[in-house]
Amino acid sequence: MDRIPVPTLVVALALAGMSAAATAADPRTIDGNDTSLYWKVAQDQVVREIPAEDARRWTRDGIAREVALAYTIDRDGKVRDVEVLRHDPESASADWAVYMLEQYRYHPTDANAARTAVRTATTMTMGPPPVAASTQAPLRVEYEQLTQWWRPVGSPFEPGPAYGGSNPAQSVVVELTIDRDGVPRDVSVVDATPAGADGAWAHRFVSDDTRYLPAATNLERRPVIVRMPLTLALVGTALRIDGSSDAAARESFARMMDALPDPERLRLQLAVMQIALAGMGSVADMNRRYPGGLPTIVDIRDRVDGMTHAGILAAAAAEAARDGAPRLGISDRH
Repeated sequence: MDRIPVPTLVVALALAGMSAAATAADPRTIDGNDTSLYWKVAQDQVVREIPAEDARRWTRDGIAREVALAYTIDRDGKVRDVEVLRHDPESASADWAVYMLEQYRYHPTDANAARTAVRTATTMTMGPPPVAASTQAPLRVEYEQLTQWWRPVGSPFEPGPAYGGSNPAQSVVVELTIDRDGVPRDVSVVDATPAGADGAWAHRFVSDDTRYLPAATNLERRPVIVRMPLTLALVGTALRIDGSSDAAARESFARMMDALPDPERLRLQLAVMQIALAGMGSVADMNRRYPGGLPTIVDIRDRVDGMTHAGILAAAAAEAARDGAPRLGISDRH
């Protein structure tokens, strides 16, 4: 049997309203980076605080700051069979990580209509036990520690100077607060090289073109304050779709895809399909409009002309929100 490409299968299931029957098969083993393709965390169902008795015990025993775990997400979205693979330091307790992971609940993504159970892995990094979000002030962290709290949303940029000025600084250090929504706030330039050069481009880049998602160990979405080094030569203009012709659309879309990691590429492909399928309600509708197969960027080049990666995701999310529209699991977070 020929393999069915993932986007093809997702579109067919979404348009037809199909749902694969549940099976008792063993969970599918996947890479930890692919978990979000199958399941997304149900933030509203996660227990947010560690019981005081456990917190005191773990503090007394010493808390492992880094814990690698394997676990299963069953077809009901519950965490099962958590296994500690390793922890550092070995003499400290990894129980907090097991406890926190067991509190997670998941919803299947639209691409996982079959509610496929998965066996996956993660690494949790933590300092003291977390407290309620309402009591948490921004935490000052080193730049090297930032990904333990927040990770940048993948967004493709074209390398090269993007922000001019008569005397732009080549290297800049900015200080910023990443708030609970992953948005940079209170951005300020604290150092610029060479001395006397203009670091305003770094302020604009951080404020306008960067957004963050919480790391797996930062369910509380704790704000942080960080100093971030930036180099003008490595900061570029966000790539945009050139809809002036079929060839230009294909080329600009290929460049955008090449700049993304695999999970983001799938999201972008699905976003293009979501936009192209506007107004359709069945697989038959899709086949009539696109008799040659699935829609591509060429089919919507007029609609997405000039759009960035983030703009395409936002447009797809808006289409998915319309009544009766097929939903391909596109989020507008960026």
